[in-house]
Amino acid sequence: MSKIEIYLLLFTDSFVSSLAINTSKEIMVYTIKAFNSANREITIIVVTVASLVANFANYFFGKVLYNIFDRTGIEQQRLTRNNRLLKLAKYNRIFLLLSIIPFFGKFVPVIAGFSKFPMISTILICSGLKFGYYIYLMIM
Repeated sequence: MSKIEIYLLLFTDSFVSSLAINTSKEIMVYTIKAFNSANREITIIVVTVASLVANFANYFFGKVLYNIFDRTGIEQQRLTRNNRLLKLAKYNRIFLLLSIIPFFGKFVPVIAGFSKFPMISTILICSGLKFGYYIYLMIM
């Protein structure tokens, strides 16, 4: 396999395993680390970009779920719910820190999209934590 094929396979494996609809783990990252078959820096960059794209997809999946389930049509319930969410808004970033957990972290952007957390901070925090996780994984 050429290096380009390895990195494309790594991107695809990381992207698909980071989607919320999938329950598999990232096998290629561990394989590349075990066999030392690719450059660590490029591996970290490719896996982080795949995680970033998957976080966008998971966030928009959460927004779609919100639009599907929010068909009540009663404005008062929406205002009451928004007031409760505004009181909990200070805990958004603490909740987003749960994305560091390998399996359950892929569901955090979905819940954030469903709960209408700010998109930019959600994507940056989740992807930044995954970046740190990958650096730790590749060094250790």
